[in-house]
Amino acid sequence: MDEAFRYQEFNEPLYAWDVRKVVSMCRMFNECSFNQDISQWETRSLQLTVGMFYDNESFNQPLERWDTSLVCSMKSMLNGALMFNQPLERWNVSRVKNMSFMFKNATLFNQPLNHWNIDSVVDMDYMFYQAISFNQSLIEWDISKVRSLRSIFIGAICVNPDDVLMWPSKVKKANVKPVEDESVPVKDQFDTNSIAIVSVLVCTIVGVSLSFYYSKYQK
Repeated sequence: MDEAFRYQEFNEPLYAWDVRKVVSMCRMFNECSFNQDISQWETRSLQLTVGMFYDNESFNQPLERWDTSLVCSMKSMLNGALMFNQPLERWNVSRVKNMSFMFKNATLFNQPLNHWNIDSVVDMDYMFYQAISFNQSLIEWDISKVRSLRSIFIGAICVNPDDVLMWPSKVKKANVKPVEDESVPVKDQFDTNSIAIVSVLVCTIVGVSLSFYYSKYQK
């Protein structure tokens, strides 16, 4: 179902579709006007949701009931989904490796994610970039396997820097290179340099702290 309604002015009901065998929905509603209830879809086979609602400026429907237990990449899934603000904390994301750009420019999104099991995630580049409403705690996240966090909170002016300050102590192996090709083994893509990722986190924390300060005190 990749790119099924990409770039289309489409907004018709799809709730009755049988998607039980669908493996990939990449860019399915990319830059589409779709905003219908698809919460009842049985997504038990779904593995890829890359860019599914990328730049869909209308969609704001419940998705928490979806079975995401087999999904391995959510890269850019809600990137630019300007209206989306629905609960997602019940999702099983234990197999997801790539969450980069996932909520980038999702300017209304502000839902709890603290109970997500992100043990498999290696890439969180730009995950909350310019997600200006997001201020949920992520203190329970174990980022010890994350390899790249570039600009994860840049422009996310409501994020509490105190939560982010807890992250460096959880880092075991990391680096600052982005995951460009998921077909290449992780061990061949990265150097394990914990100092590098802590440096990225420090820069991120400083950026978040400054954004928080200016948004609160410089109005």
